[in-house]
Amino acid sequence: MKILDSIQLKLLTIIAIASLGVIFVGLLSVFSLRRITDNFSNYIDASTSKVQSIQKALISLENANSSLAFALSYENLENLDDINRNESDFNHAILQYSVFVNALIWGSASEEFQNQDGGIIYSEWKRMEIPKDFLVPPADEKEKKTVEELGTSITPFVTDAQKIFSLKRKILRQSSTVQQGDIDKSKTELASLVLSLKTSRENISKLIETYISQTDVVMKTEIEQQNKFTKSLYQLIFTFIGLNLLAVVIISTYITRFLILIPIQQLTKVVNDISTGKLDSKIDPRLLESKGEIGDLARAFDRTVVSLKLAMREKGQTGQSDTSTTKEAT
Repeated sequence: MKILDSIQLKLLTIIAIASLGVIFVGLLSVFSLRRITDNFSNYIDASTSKVQSIQKALISLENANSSLAFALSYENLENLDDINRNESDFNHAILQYSVFVNALIWGSASEEFQNQDGGIIYSEWKRMEIPKDFLVPPADEKEKKTVEELGTSITPFVTDAQKIFSLKRKILRQSSTVQQGDIDKSKTELASLVLSLKTSRENISKLIETYISQTDVVMKTEIEQQNKFTKSLYQLIFTFIGLNLLAVVIISTYITRFLILIPIQQLTKVVNDISTGKLDSKIDPRLLESKGEIGDLARAFDRTVVSLKLAMREKGQTGQSDTSTTKEAT
């Protein structure tokens, strides 16, 4: 018997193929889950950078507002230098605000972002020494309109603020040389500008709130989709594993029945027939020609059956001879 014809080898081959199938499904599952995890991690990083960017833009806006508030609080001519310094701080804060808003619009790695305002925006981005792994993705369709409005709505705010700085310096100079009537007129104009500035500031705050709400909705939607996709993938994986195991059971049962059970049943029937006197019963030639353990067993049974038939025939002939001898003696 060749080792390649062994039933044990065939069964081991089936088990090995089934194991390889399970391993393949497992590896495919791990690879798929890893890709999902990496994609979701990248999405979380991108969403986090968006949130941090809008937070930094809001902080810059608050810094600009604080610089303006300090300038409005001065009442003496000696504070002109302080107003100039506050105006410089204000302009720098607005520049940083524009940096983060433009990053949200175009994406921090895009050429459009690098070329904004002749490269001034990108130069400030690099000067701020932001980590290289901090990448802001461009706004999607749902967010883009709101972010663009954040960029344009800062213009009236800055325009009013610049007028306020100039008018505040004018009022401080007027306090020592001009009559009270002119000073009151300038203060009235200043109050009007402050009111307009407040309106612009409120509009920007509403836009920021809108953007944050939109970002939250997008994140929640994406997380729900990821959870549904992951759940579906798990179900698919378990289905594949279950089908693989079911196929192994069915194939193993069929092969076991075909290679072992049916041949043994056929051999058992032949032996039972012969034991009841049916000497013409024969083993299926296909079993005698088959290879492997069952073939060896069938051929051994066949030799046994032949010997048994001969023995039973000899016994029958001996019995007949004894009967004839007895009759002759009588």
